[in-house]
Amino acid sequence: MQKLAPITDDMRTLAAKFAAELNVSDKIHPADFIFQFLITNPVFKDKANAVRYYFYDGMQSAKLLNSLITELGIDPAAKPKVLEFASGYGCVSRQFANHMPDAETLSCDIHQDAIDFLQNELGKPAVLSNSIPEMLELRSEFDIVFALSFFSHMPRLTWLRWLLALYARVKPNGYLIFTTQGLKTARLYMGNPKVPDDGFWFKPESEQGDLDSSEYGQTVVTETFVRDQLKYLPNAELVKHEEAFWWTHQDLYVIRRTQ
Repeated sequence: MQKLAPITDDMRTLAAKFAAELNVSDKIHPADFIFQFLITNPVFKDKANAVRYYFYDGMQSAKLLNSLITELGIDPAAKPKVLEFASGYGCVSRQFANHMPDAETLSCDIHQDAIDFLQNELGKPAVLSNSIPEMLELRSEFDIVFALSFFSHMPRLTWLRWLLALYARVKPNGYLIFTTQGLKTARLYMGNPKVPDDGFWFKPESEQGDLDSSEYGQTVVTETFVRDQLKYLPNAELVKHEEAFWWTHQDLYVIRRTQ
């Protein structure tokens, strides 16, 4: 089981400060894996920088998603339905009210504690995911299905199955937006491993210590691999692909469901 770093009073004071600057909730769940990863990461010279990054990076991701939705020509007055898949404990979703105020958002995560926290502490609509893609209980369809750094962790066994499961929740003329760890991520953060000829590399290792590393690890995929998987999606059109788009290293894919 993952050993959690304590969230100290000083950290909570810092969270209150940065949350107030952005007009969002300062509540942090002790098991928030993103927050835990940041406050234990030696790249930050002190805890203030780590806590600030948590809030400001969440804000940047919400703004970036909104800019993509605007670029796609979706009218905010139509109150688009947005599914945030693998939402965690609200790093990004707490920012939606400020940067996507007209969207009808729903968060979804594999952790029951995260769902309870999103609903009860952040006041966000949220539903529980499933470890088996085909058993995902989401009967609604969405204008946008957004999966940030989710396919960066899926093994070969479930990668395509999750792509199919999430795409199935996209309305006709809606979009699936997701990121992957591509070759730039591999060079910068993975020790530049040799990616097999099929374009898929996986290592059973993750910052989420409560999940089976064989089911949630570190994944690198090439553009060729992703394009090959898209052939299995009915009526799918790749409308945008940009290398190193998110955090200057993760690759972006935007898929339109044409009918």
